[in-house]
Amino acid sequence: DAATGKVLYQQRLAARRSPVIVRGTIYAEPMAYDLRTGRAKFRQDPFTGRPAPWTFERSYGCGTLAGAPHLLLFRSATLGLYDLAGDTGVHNFSGLRAGCYVNAVAANGLVLAPPGDAGCSCSYPFQTTVVLAPGRERYEQWSVFFARLPKRSVHRAALNFGAPADRRDAIGTLWLAVPRPATTRRRRNLAIPFRVSVLDGPGIYRANADRRAIAGTDRPWVYTNGLKGRLRAELDLEILDRGIAAWPARRQPIVDGKSTDPCWDGYKAVTIPRERASVTVRYDSERLYLLYHRPAATAQGRGDRWRRSVSAEDGPVWKDDSFEVFFSDVPPGRDASSRRYVHFGVSASGRRYDGLWKYVPPALPVCPIPRVEVTVDGSGSDWGQQGLPVVSLPGPEGGMRAASDFDPCLRIGWNEQGLLILAEVKDNKVRPAPAGAALHRGDSLEVYLTRRRGASEFLRLVVAPDSKVGSTQVRSRLEDHHGHTSSTLEATVAGRRTPDGYVIEMLLPWKNLKLTATEGVQVAVQFLINDDDGRGERNRFQARWHPAGDPRQTPLAYQTFRLADKSGSPIVFKRSQHRDRSGLYLAEPPLPFPVDLPPLGAEQEDAGYTAEWSCAVTADETAFVAEWAIPWKTLADAGLDRGNLMLNVYARGPLPLPPRLGYGFERLIVCRPLWTDLASGPCVCTSPSWTTLNRASDVSM
Repeated sequence: DAATGKVLYQQRLAARRSPVIVRGTIYAEPMAYDLRTGRAKFRQDPFTGRPAPWTFERSYGCGTLAGAPHLLLFRSATLGLYDLAGDTGVHNFSGLRAGCYVNAVAANGLVLAPPGDAGCSCSYPFQTTVVLAPGRERYEQWSVFFARLPKRSVHRAALNFGAPADRRDAIGTLWLAVPRPATTRRRRNLAIPFRVSVLDGPGIYRANADRRAIAGTDRPWVYTNGLKGRLRAELDLEILDRGIAAWPARRQPIVDGKSTDPCWDGYKAVTIPRERASVTVRYDSERLYLLYHRPAATAQGRGDRWRRSVSAEDGPVWKDDSFEVFFSDVPPGRDASSRRYVHFGVSASGRRYDGLWKYVPPALPVCPIPRVEVTVDGSGSDWGQQGLPVVSLPGPEGGMRAASDFDPCLRIGWNEQGLLILAEVKDNKVRPAPAGAALHRGDSLEVYLTRRRGASEFLRLVVAPDSKVGSTQVRSRLEDHHGHTSSTLEATVAGRRTPDGYVIEMLLPWKNLKLTATEGVQVAVQFLINDDDGRGERNRFQARWHPAGDPRQTPLAYQTFRLADKSGSPIVFKRSQHRDRSGLYLAEPPLPFPVDLPPLGAEQEDAGYTAEWSCAVTADETAFVAEWAIPWKTLADAGLDRGNLMLNVYARGPLPLPPRLGYGFERLIVCRPLWTDLASGPCVCTSPSWTTLNRASDVSM
């Protein structure tokens, strides 16, 4: 507030370019926010009639936004304008290469756009200054709207068949051009739940509405274009999330490698552009069905020249012309990866392949730890050179904070009573978790102990130092996970807050594991050392021994130690000379052990996996057709849930990276059947509002 100096609000914006403020509104592509409150601005959704976020998106190009009371100006491949006064969408002025910053400005009623391509290799035809002046309103004022589809029922839609672009009418109804132009990379215009294609005939026709007089209407631009010929239309009354739709099959298809079954009507088919192929997905209560259709090469003629070199069953079908599908579970977050997938494939010769991949964290080399004789008093002075020394334990992918900021070091040993650990941590800002909060949310040491990697029973000890220099107080929590032990758990813990960090010393008795300690016995341990400088969740740091992290999520995330008489080689990590872009140093090679994980873990795809499924192939001079039936039980046996599936129909051959949503993988949307049995009465589809399909008439659905 300018009058009081009080902060009105503070929030993070995911803006693609620098924002601009116009008359009390912050425009931060792709959203708009109220300057006074920070709340997102809304407009009426063209399909639901409900409020939806105000959004816009331009085409490709660098540069930022320029604002005026009634316009936004920007580069949208060419010169782009957004009419704020009428909310009429993005208008592109073709042929002009806008600059890489602000070089189109509004002044005294004009738009001034000097050339922005001096010395640029971009091929644009007009290398000149352009000045745009206000003109009379025309019918031929087309624009493009950009928005995400709401996951709701369609209540209304105004479709303008054959139109070159979108347009609002005088009462604010948004008329959307149909069919929409195909996009090959990302959704660059308003994706609509209606798809129309011309199967046979001339297709789109149109005339200039400013030159063709049409009486009795204020929107002649709806009447001057349309579609002629035999059309195919798909009109969805329910807007689905982005994904691959499996539509119910009224009758089970015969798996014979032909596309003659009634369910293979092409509805909701997914295209594979590089192969000019399509995939249609159907299902019933027992199976998932897929039809792959790839036409042979056109005019020049490929004939029946499909590659059929692989003769071995369960061989590398991807070396031939093939159709392959990967099924995986949808990971918990957008940036997370799945931990398993099942791979099915068939070649043009009919040879099949199935494989299964599961993520298995790799094991680190077994590390010997020596016998030590120390007293757990929090000083660490009697350790001397005893124990296995660990210097500067790094974080994920070998990231390390500056030594003056955070530098965790350990010594590890054992005796007949238990596992002994000394942690000496340099930390310029010791900030333990506040009272009532989980200890690991602040500066702390977490130790996980179990008898072997992968065991479901383990102990977890969390210890937090005090923030006051000189204090010997520590807070600790010892947890028994799935051990079901009847005895009382024990641990001896002591610590001290030092001027440059803290010291923690501990003894974890073997009796907690019901273990007798002798040389040669192996145990598994994971260390997590947390550093919280109070700068928010994104700036918290964690040093860890096994790079897989928390054993509660990954039971194999342990280092195996062997109880020995003598120590193994010291484990020392050295920092790089310079920080990376994230502000961290990196552990430099040679590394004592790996600090990051191979993308697919310790094991590759298992080609020996055999699953129950059926397929048939026809590959001739006209097309390569593959028809599949995969039982839901087969996917369940592979550890996949039919309600949480994603699939990839584009990749060929084993995956080089774990499955991630959006990286070739899309959700499988199992659609509900909407039909009724005709023998029981007529089937009536209704919509609570109206849909304008074309030209002069409003057609009720």
